[in-house]
Amino acid sequence: LTLFRRLGNSAGEAATLTNLGNLHRRLGEYDRARECHEKALEIVERLKLPSRQISSLLNLANVYSSIGQLKVAQELLQRALSLCRSVGDLVREAQIHLSLGSRHQDAGDHALARKDFERALALFRKLGVRDREAHTLLSLGGAELDLGRMAAAKAHYQAAKVVYGSIGSTLGRAECAYGAGRAAALSGELSIAVAAWRQALDLYRDVQDVSGEATTLSSLALLIAPANCEEAHELAKRSVELTEASRLSLRDMEERSAFVDSATVPYQVAVFSSIRCGDPFRAFEYSERARARSFLDMLAGQVPAPTAAPDQVARAQLVTLDAELQSLLTNMSVPRREPRSGALAEL
Repeated sequence: LTLFRRLGNSAGEAATLTNLGNLHRRLGEYDRARECHEKALEIVERLKLPSRQISSLLNLANVYSSIGQLKVAQELLQRALSLCRSVGDLVREAQIHLSLGSRHQDAGDHALARKDFERALALFRKLGVRDREAHTLLSLGGAELDLGRMAAAKAHYQAAKVVYGSIGSTLGRAECAYGAGRAAALSGELSIAVAAWRQALDLYRDVQDVSGEATTLSSLALLIAPANCEEAHELAKRSVELTEASRLSLRDMEERSAFVDSATVPYQVAVFSSIRCGDPFRAFEYSERARARSFLDMLAGQVPAPTAAPDQVARAQLVTLDAELQSLLTNMSVPRREPRSGALAEL
C-alpha cells in the first residue's frame, strides 16, 4: 500500500485497500474493514471505473450486513445494482438481486425477498448459470414458506432438486430434501417430513457436511419426540456432539456468527427430548451446558452476538419448553443429582 502511494498508482492502491478490507472483515475488525473499502470506493469513483465501483459497493454492503446495519447494506446494493444495469453486467445484477432478497428475508420482508429472488432466477436462467439457478430456487422456497405458501415452496424445492441432480450436486440435493421436510412439517405432513429429513441426513453424511447433519438431527428429534422420546434423545445428543466438535474448527468470524445463530437449537432440542422422556435432570444438564458454552464463547470475545431468528419448526415446538421444565422440576420429588466429575472440563 505504501509503495503504490509513493508511485502514485491509484488503481493499485485501491486494489490493496480492497484486499485489506476483506481481510479485516474476515477477522471481525469491521471498523477497519469499512474504512478500507470506503477509501477504495473514493479512489475508483475518482478514476471512473464502474466495474471496480460495483465491487467496492458490494464489499461495503457485506461489512454493513456483518454488523447488522441491513438498511445501509440494502442502499449500497441498490447503488451497485444501478451501476450493473448501466454497464450491462447481468451476472452481478443477478447476484445482487439474490443478495437483496436474502437481506429482505433477514429483515422479515418476505414479499420483497420473493420479488428479488424471482428477478435473480430469471437472470440466472437467461445466463444459463445452473448452480445459481438452483440456489435461487432454494431461496424462493424459503421465502414462500415464510409467506405461508406451502404448495409454491414445495414446487420450488422440487425444481431445485431437478437442477441440482442435473449438475451432480449431492449437497444441493441435501438442501432440497431438508427444505422439503420443513415444508411438509409446517403443512402437518409429519411422516413425509420425517422421510425427507432422513434422506437429507444420508446426503449430508455422504458429503461430510457436519452443520447440515447437526441441523437435520435436531429437526428429526423435534418431530419424533412425542412418539419416540428415546430415539429423539439419541438424535439430539448426536446433534449436540457434532455442534460442539464443529465449533472448534471455526476461525473465520463470519462463520462463527453463523454458528452462534444456530448453535443453541441442538441444546434446546436435547432439553425438549429429555423432558419428553421424563428426565428433568438430564434436561437441566443440557440447559446449563448450553448456557456455559454461550457464556464462555462470548466472554472470550470469539463470536458476535446472535442475530438470526430460530427455525419456524423449532420455534413452534419449543415455545412451551421453559414452562414444561419448570413444571417437572416442581412436581417431581426426587433428589437432585450432583454434577459429574469433570463436567466443566467437557465444556
